[in-house]
Amino acid sequence: MTDMDDIFVAIRTYIEGNYDKQIKLVTFSAATGISQRDAQNALSYFARSWGRMLLDERMKHAKELLSYSGESIETIGSRVGYDDTSQFIRTFKIEEGKEPEEYRQWTQSQSATSVPNESPSS
Repeated sequence: MTDMDDIFVAIRTYIEGNYDKQIKLVTFSAATGISQRDAQNALSYFARSWGRMLLDERMKHAKELLSYSGESIETIGSRVGYDDTSQFIRTFKIEEGKEPEEYRQWTQSQSATSVPNESPSS
């Protein structure tokens, strides 16, 4: 692995562990000792941005929570790093094409219509 690979893995790992907080590149740099310049160079090398990686991680977890928990939209938004429920709803709709509650209903209807692959009884 190159230094860029190592730095990118460190960025991804940091975001995965802290997506629920208000983190920025500067907080990553302070926490890891990797300079902001080196981190930005690694992100550029892999054609990614800090904001996009953070947003993708937040949306991944929001979709999981909407699909498998009965928590409120406000609680889920807060759990994935949004202090403002309205901002969470707007962002989710832009990213996923549905509001969080619509997504929840859609995933529930998808799981209700799918038939489990059962093996025949002996």
